[in-house]
Amino acid sequence: MRLHAFSTSIGGSSLDQEVDLAFRVGLLGAVLPEQPNLAPTGAEAVKAALSDYETLSGCSCQRRSWIVQARANQVG
Repeated sequence: MRLHAFSTSIGGSSLDQEVDLAFRVGLLGAVLPEQPNLAPTGAEAVKAALSDYETLSGCSCQRRSWIVQARANQVG
């Protein structure tokens, strides 16, 4: 098994564009079509969370994750 740390910048669009993206993918993208009444509250919460990462060149933050590589042993 191999384990690798991976880090990269994500974003780069305006704050409003990043909020729009958050509403189309991931958990929000799955929940909001079924509960659209949560959209206004969700938009304010996402804007508040991302506002710390807003710069003159767009909203950008670091993403960190682990890449795990494993291979199963073949029997027989």
